[in-house]
Amino acid sequence: MESRDEIFVFGSNLAGKHGAGSALYARRYRGAIYGRGEGMQGQSYGIPTKDSSLARLPLHEIRKYVNAFLNYAALHPESDFRVVEIGCGLAGYTPKDIAPMFIGCSLNVHLPSSFLAWNIQHPPSKEVEDLKTSIDIARREWEDDLIIVLREIGEFGRAVGKTLGETSYNEARAALRGVAVEKISQMGTGALGPADVKRLAGVDRRHNARTGK
Repeated sequence: MESRDEIFVFGSNLAGKHGAGSALYARRYRGAIYGRGEGMQGQSYGIPTKDSSLARLPLHEIRKYVNAFLNYAALHPESDFRVVEIGCGLAGYTPKDIAPMFIGCSLNVHLPSSFLAWNIQHPPSKEVEDLKTSIDIARREWEDDLIIVLREIGEFGRAVGKTLGETSYNEARAALRGVAVEKISQMGTGALGPADVKRLAGVDRRHNARTGK
């Protein structure tokens, strides 16, 4: 059995000053890069909970970075993401503030026990579930448009491949596909969850299977 990549997910600041707490651990032992405040770096992933002046971010800002992380994790099922209590140390928040942001995360995201306990004890309200249903309905209406976008990306990649070779085709297609998913993920002010992005990312594979591309 192949070993899986294990990614350490820590609370960061937008200045990338990994000088204390889990951020310092990530810099010393997991490849976090000083000066980079967000995203994958080495075997770690930084989620900003403070701004570039080291003042804590408001919760709605942190939620945007958490959503970006969850989407990334859903698109990388080959890796396991170990999340610490981000925002609950130097940033001064508590699990009740941060844990709900991770509801609906993909199975390869492993939450700290305090986050799990809070989410189990406080399931989403009916209003939240109704909102998710409405989003799902709207999403189905434009999923066909996504297939068209991904088909155009494939055609562009093939054109590049004819000139530069098969490797360049694959790289171009993968890069442009990532841009499409990122742009679509931003629709609805970041309302899409990780499972949504994972499902949509597979649409082009289903389409290719049907068309033989």
